[in-house]
Amino acid sequence: MDRYKLSTYFGSRFEKVSKRVKYIYLLTYLIISDSLTAFFYQIEISELDEFAQAAFSGYKSLNRIQSRIFEATYQTNENILVCAPTGAGKTNIAMIAVLHEIGQHFKDGFLHKDEFKVVYVAPMKALAAEVTATFSHRLAPLNLIVKELTGDMQLSKKELEETQMIVTTPEKWDVITRKSSDMSLSLLVKLLIIDEVHLLNDDRGPVIEALVARTLRQVESTQTMLRIVGLSATLPNYLEVAHFLRVNPETGLFFFDTSYRPVPLAQQYIGISEKNYVARSRLLNEICYNKVLDSIKQGYQAMVFVHSRKDTGKTAKTLVEMAQISGDIDLFRNDTHPQFQLKKKDVHKSRNREVVELFESGMGIHHAGMLRADRGLTEHLFSDGLLKVLVCTATLAWGVNLPAHTVVIKVENAIIPYPAKAMLLESEAGMGNDMRNGNGKRSIFFIHDSGNGKTHTRELRKLKRNEKRKGKRVLKRKQIQTMKRGTQIYDPKAGGWRDLGMLDVMQIFGRAGRPQFDKSGEGIIITSHDKLAYYLRLLTSQLPIESQFITSLKDNLNAEVALGTVTNVKEACAWLGYTYLFIRMKSNPLVYGIGWDEVIADPFLISKQRSLVIDAARSLDKAKMMRFDEKSGNFYCTELGRIASHFYIQYSSVETYNEKLKRHMSDSEVIDMVAHSSEFENIAIREEDQEELETLARTSCPVEIKGGPSTKYGKISTLIQLFISRGSIESFSLISDASYISASLARIMRALFEICLGRGWCEMTSFMLEYCKAVDRQIWPHLHPLRQFDKELSAEVLRKLEEREADLDRLQEMEERDIGLLIRYAPGGKLIKQHLGYFPWISMSATVSPITRTVLKVDLLISPEFVWKDRFHGVSERWWILVEDSENDHIYHSELFTLTKRMARGEPQKLSFTVPIFEPHPPQYFIRAISDSWLKAEAFYTISFQNLALPEAYISHTELLDLRPLPVTSFGNEAYAELYKFTHFNPIQTQTFHILYHTDNNVLLGAPTGSGKTISAELAMLRLFNTQPDLKVIYIAPLKAIVRERMKDWKYRLVSQLGKKMVEMTGDYTPDLMALSAADIIISTPEKWDGISRNWHTRSYVTKVGLVILDEIHLLGADRGPILEVIISRMRYISSQTERRVRFVGLSTALANARTLTPHIPCLPAVVINGCIDSPAGLPPSTVVVEVSVVVTIVGAVKDEYPDGFSLGLNPTSHLYYLGYGLWRKQDYLILNALRKTQTKATNSLRL
Repeated sequence: MDRYKLSTYFGSRFEKVSKRVKYIYLLTYLIISDSLTAFFYQIEISELDEFAQAAFSGYKSLNRIQSRIFEATYQTNENILVCAPTGAGKTNIAMIAVLHEIGQHFKDGFLHKDEFKVVYVAPMKALAAEVTATFSHRLAPLNLIVKELTGDMQLSKKELEETQMIVTTPEKWDVITRKSSDMSLSLLVKLLIIDEVHLLNDDRGPVIEALVARTLRQVESTQTMLRIVGLSATLPNYLEVAHFLRVNPETGLFFFDTSYRPVPLAQQYIGISEKNYVARSRLLNEICYNKVLDSIKQGYQAMVFVHSRKDTGKTAKTLVEMAQISGDIDLFRNDTHPQFQLKKKDVHKSRNREVVELFESGMGIHHAGMLRADRGLTEHLFSDGLLKVLVCTATLAWGVNLPAHTVVIKVENAIIPYPAKAMLLESEAGMGNDMRNGNGKRSIFFIHDSGNGKTHTRELRKLKRNEKRKGKRVLKRKQIQTMKRGTQIYDPKAGGWRDLGMLDVMQIFGRAGRPQFDKSGEGIIITSHDKLAYYLRLLTSQLPIESQFITSLKDNLNAEVALGTVTNVKEACAWLGYTYLFIRMKSNPLVYGIGWDEVIADPFLISKQRSLVIDAARSLDKAKMMRFDEKSGNFYCTELGRIASHFYIQYSSVETYNEKLKRHMSDSEVIDMVAHSSEFENIAIREEDQEELETLARTSCPVEIKGGPSTKYGKISTLIQLFISRGSIESFSLISDASYISASLARIMRALFEICLGRGWCEMTSFMLEYCKAVDRQIWPHLHPLRQFDKELSAEVLRKLEEREADLDRLQEMEERDIGLLIRYAPGGKLIKQHLGYFPWISMSATVSPITRTVLKVDLLISPEFVWKDRFHGVSERWWILVEDSENDHIYHSELFTLTKRMARGEPQKLSFTVPIFEPHPPQYFIRAISDSWLKAEAFYTISFQNLALPEAYISHTELLDLRPLPVTSFGNEAYAELYKFTHFNPIQTQTFHILYHTDNNVLLGAPTGSGKTISAELAMLRLFNTQPDLKVIYIAPLKAIVRERMKDWKYRLVSQLGKKMVEMTGDYTPDLMALSAADIIISTPEKWDGISRNWHTRSYVTKVGLVILDEIHLLGADRGPILEVIISRMRYISSQTERRVRFVGLSTALANARTLTPHIPCLPAVVINGCIDSPAGLPPSTVVVEVSVVVTIVGAVKDEYPDGFSLGLNPTSHLYYLGYGLWRKQDYLILNALRKTQTKATNSLRL
């Protein structure tokens, strides 16, 4: 305090009327001494790096705050928290942090843009747009791309990759970081800037807490550098917020009070305690007028903030009337301004009557309901000084940087009962004229019936004689509560009107004082006496920031489980420790329901953390959003939980959908279910809306409203239908409600579609997808599909098409002339025919190949048959491919296919996938392609099973005998026994020992990895070394890595210990002829041996092959299969020509059709030893015990076939033994069939 003088004056002004205090007046004023400015050294822009100076073009130096934090922000990687008043230049602090990050990636004078991304989290869309524009302009000299990513502005994957700085909102970034598919984007983020951190105290605070906790855990788990910069208004418990952001208080925390504001701000708080409605309203306007007049007399401009669009014009006209009565109207007029006549012409072009009328008096209005041109005109007029007073809503403070010297906030919130007769007279006076004369003005009053406790509303406006009597009868014997709302804002999320929040007031006061012109600013708030203390504490930073995280704990826990970052109770408790909630629970436990005795017994609140987590996990388990094993404490994500996380659906909404979502539903039932979503739970019923709602229900709602529009859910259903119908609304509160509902409607519909798709419901899936598109395009599914071209085709033409029931198929067959005659408008025929060509059509054809008796492979060809136009189709069109069994109403396969412009012009596109088939076989499956964005854009193809030939229903697995393991001494050769470090062979090697070592039979050995197949092959090699040492062994491996592994292994054993010669033959290395001729063992890839053996006539070493070992022979079914087939066929042919027998040994994983490979190894008696999956002998030597709670988690590829684990027909104690790892995709249905038969009990098992 010794560095500056802070002068605060608290005064009280009393005006007594009937022994009552009219209002209390408090003033705080800040005086900054000259020594304060001189105390700080200000950083010159020239001191920055050359590249950074480009971003500060037009600046000479940083201000005091920016200079103070410069070293920590620009010279270090410290996390930073800056608490400073609004208008102190926090945007430039963010710019300094961004420039530091850019400097980190300058190498050799070149900026590596692909190495980093910066994310700026702004609290509102309007502010995000402003920040995007600012940073885009200032970073343009560095060729950096800044993009906005909000609910209004979507970015493609390519745009995200090309963008270096992303400006987003907390909710949008939360959704993105919840998805594991976007993890690569999160890992590129090197700087996270969070603006308005004091929002932690707001209902949006939990989102910021979740973001920070997720980011901090990501930094720890990946060990990558990510810097967090927090920007905030002044707040009392900044140390706790710094701890939450992991900011070092010594080096990274900066707290600046209001004395650091570039333009000192005088704050006036006026609390009105007048009870009489008319007198109170008059007093409010008088105070507001006097404050505005004082500012005008000093040569300043003033802004008056109200929070309803209608009140802007009403307040402005009241101020004009008062100026005219007092004779001060000339002070407001602007006719002496040099640009007055020029601007007057522009103003008179406006169609807004209020803008034109008020301009003559030097006043203007501004709100979101005005045309963009009128808003822009008003902004320019005020900025140029042609308007002395601007009456506006809070949207101006957020969206446009338009400061004024004086800012007035009108807050009027009186709820005072009056006798009906007295209120009728006062209401007439309050309207400006007696109701008998009527001036057409509209005023709404809340009428409270003391008899039944219900609140009604009535409108008092210009009435006819008979209506007047009716109005008086309505008011008779009623108690009336009048609510005149000035700067109370309507919040549909809260279900009504609420007081201005901290963020709104600070943003509005931030517009007070223009740094370029004013030496001081003035912020005035006029409110009721009972709110005075609240706003005083709010703006003097005496309200501590509390956490709201506990209200959304379930949703955020589900998001972390779905992401995979939290898998059990212990990890969930650790995650909770990263939140601001945990910090505040320790410092202020009573607020969070924790007694001091609990704190004393458990200072670190470990038990409380665990209790919160377990309660949330139980609730999520009950809602089927995850599976919670209380015994082990483990969490398992479900498909429903993943959908809720990705689409930002609340836990309570999922509970509603679990109860209401059925396999078959009508339109009204679907809309009613959506209306019951908890996202809309605070939408309230108001009597003043009922008349308009009933009208809208009759005119704009084609679907029946369950319960009628007079109920809460009926109102929401009406507004949902109104949004799709593009209906218009008059009531401001209804407009706000409808806007709030429409913001969540699309993602709720998409979530319901995904839920139906996950459950495999044919009818409901396509039904919900149609509703998704109806919401996206705001067109009802029953309307003509060409309405999707409503910007090109007139409403009259579309109406005629619907009247004549001309569907797309009919129009497609007609000529232009016939279409013109049909709609009785000849030019329309050509236009309709042209747009029919743009409508997305595709045709499909498919071939089906059985893989096993229960698995079919489908090869689908998709041929686009429409004209691609970027205006309608963009860069790509997405189609849902569904394989449906209509008899059982089940979807067996679904995938999202993306069709690009290039693909649409080329060859038909091929998709391959597998589907299950069951006995008894259904007559057919349907393949349906449905556009993801175009209504009625569908294609069908029928797969008939009438002539389908399936493989035999047996599984060719060899029973593994219960034999005593053979010792390595069984070779009868000490040199061979010394090749191995173990003393006994495993069960598979024991059973195959005789056939491999003592016979020359061909062998196909199928067993899982780790079962010793390579050693089994060595047995055949040793057999050849014993019987025909002059012949060669050819070992063919599919991968170079396996070749190198065999070379390394056998070089140590077979070459060193047995004295054999070995060569490698791959694309990387080719031995000479001498080495090949002398080699006993040749290790090769299929392609290399294929090339060598083609000229076997001239290469004698090819004819001297006695043993061919084919590793991974199951690749016959893959792309390299033809090469293996050619090699085997050629070696058989060489054997027949040279009359020298060649032995084949094939190694593979467990196969379903092993017997069908024996024609390739035909020298009888051929032996097939294949892994077994339905006996204990099928266990590999080393097994892994895996316990899984839900079978769907294991068998991801067959979730559509088996929606729940017990539909397999298994006993709950059944055990699965599976030899194999690589063929799960092709063998999963086979395994599940085997599961029906297995009842084996063993300790090493996979328990369902």
